[in-house]
Amino acid sequence: MIIESSAPTRVDLAGGTVDIWPLYLFHKDALTVNFAINLLAKAKLSTREDNKIILASNISDEEVSFDSFNNLHHNHYLSLFSMIIEFFQPKQGFRLEVKGSAPPGAGLSSSSALNIAVCGALNRLTKKGFSMDELHEIAKNIEGKFLKMLTGYQDYVPALYGGVNIVYLGMNKISHETIDVDIKELEDRLVLCYTGKPRNSGMSNWEMIKNEIEGKDGVHEKFARIVATAHKMKDVLFDKRFDDIGLILGEEWENRKLLADSVSTDKIESLIALAKKNGAISAKVCGAGGGGCVVFFVEKNKKEDVSNALSKESDVIDFQIVKKGLVINEA
Repeated sequence: MIIESSAPTRVDLAGGTVDIWPLYLFHKDALTVNFAINLLAKAKLSTREDNKIILASNISDEEVSFDSFNNLHHNHYLSLFSMIIEFFQPKQGFRLEVKGSAPPGAGLSSSSALNIAVCGALNRLTKKGFSMDELHEIAKNIEGKFLKMLTGYQDYVPALYGGVNIVYLGMNKISHETIDVDIKELEDRLVLCYTGKPRNSGMSNWEMIKNEIEGKDGVHEKFARIVATAHKMKDVLFDKRFDDIGLILGEEWENRKLLADSVSTDKIESLIALAKKNGAISAKVCGAGGGGCVVFFVEKNKKEDVSNALSKESDVIDFQIVKKGLVINEA
C-alpha cells in the first residue's frame, strides 16, 4: 500500500503570535488572518512486508531506520516524525518519506504543514478515524512536545483546510472561517521573497510572551493594537476592499516591530525600502520575524516591477493561493 499526502504552507497577514496560548486569553475577540499557498509539504508512506520503520527526508537529506515500532526512539534529526508515529501506534512496517518545498526557516509554517501531512497519512494507515479538528489538536500538541515550546493554532488551519482564513481565538473554543475572495486579484497584489536568513520562531515568540505576561514595555497594549488591526484586515477582505489591505498590512508591521528587537533586521528593512521605491505599498515579515520570508502588498500592475527589484537582493518566490488543504491519496 502507498499513501501520499500533501498540505499547503501559509502566509500570515495579521494577528500572528496572538494565537499562541495563553496570549489570546488576554485579548477579547482575538483572531488571526492567513492564507494557504502552493509550497506544499508532502509525505509518502509505503508499507513493508516486515516490521521495519524507515524515515527519510529530502529537507535534511537524512534517513533513519528502526527494526520495529518497539525500537522507535527520538534521538535523531527526524524526531518530530517519530513522535507522530509513536502517537498513532501503527501495527506494520513502512517507509515514510517527507518532502518540503519552502525554504528553511522561511516563516511559512512548513514544519506544521509537514506535521499535518504525516498525521494525515498515518491516520489513514492506522484507520484511527480522527476528524480534521482532532488532527489539528494532535499535530499542535506533538509539535509543542517536539519543540519544547508553546505553539499556536493558526498554522494548522491552512494546512488542513486551505483558502483564505480567519482563525477565531475564543475563550470557549478555537474556530475558523474561510473567506470567499477574488484569489487572482489578491495574488496580483502580493509579492513574496526570502531574505536568506533562517529565523528561530521559538525564541522570538517566547520573548514576546514573556513581555506580555510580565507586563513589560506596554506589550499588552501593543498586542491589543495587533488584534485591532487583524479585525480591520478581516473586514476589508470580507468587503473585498483590496486597496485598503496595503494600509492595514503596514499598520500590522509597525505594531509588530515594537514587540521585540528580534522581529526585524537591517536586511528586512532594506528590502522593504527597495520594494517601496518600485511600487510596493507595505510589507511585513512572515511568522515570528528575524528573517525568513517577507510578504509585500503592491500597487496595481506593479507586481512585476517589485519582483524584479527584489530579485536582485533576495529570492523572490513564485506562489499561488490554494483552496485545498490536506489531500490524501491511497494506491
